[in-house]
Amino acid sequence: MEKKKDALAALRAYADKKPSRSEGAEEAARLTGRLYGAEGTARGRGALALARRPALLALLAAALVLTAALLFAFFYGGGQKEPMYFEDSSIYTETIEDIGQFQQENGLSLSLFEGDLLGSKYIAVRYIEDGRLLYVRQTAAALTAEGPDTITLSICISEGHFPGFNVFTQLGQTMQVGGIEAAYGQDSMDENTFYAKFTAGGFVYCLKLVTFGDAQALESYIAQLL
Repeated sequence: MEKKKDALAALRAYADKKPSRSEGAEEAARLTGRLYGAEGTARGRGALALARRPALLALLAAALVLTAALLFAFFYGGGQKEPMYFEDSSIYTETIEDIGQFQQENGLSLSLFEGDLLGSKYIAVRYIEDGRLLYVRQTAAALTAEGPDTITLSICISEGHFPGFNVFTQLGQTMQVGGIEAAYGQDSMDENTFYAKFTAGGFVYCLKLVTFGDAQALESYIAQLL
């Protein structure tokens, strides 16, 4: 009985203090043990565990939310999707009669070769499945002092790997033209054939030039588009 009285007195004295939360929980458990014995101590420890449980649950919930967000970004993040591969059998072409009207109807503002060109023609290449515009191509010839040049300009409207474009991924040299960097290369089997690739106005331009000139001729054609 004297021990319980002493414990009650200690509890009253403790109540007049303002300890921190963690110190308070430990002290309460100790005093409860003095008052009620081992059973009381166990109860005090149980109360301490209950007091800590919300914090643990909050940490667990935060970890689960973070994991779910990372998994969603990994599997559904658009930036991580690989460009689509298009086969010859999955695309079709259409002749463009009026390139100005075509650009207006499709909301485009493309840089194209103009001036004294021979037989300039345009085609649009689309995806069969949904009619998506993949790229626009201009073919033309130009007379120069060295001889006729043949121009094939393809402007990519959509991202993807298109048939016949693989050569533009293997260009090992670069040149600066009009403030942009263009990758270029020369055909290993035909020294009169050059390839160039650059980005302007948000579109990727792929140029094939057959010329009696050299890389400077290629540079002059690129400059006409900038």
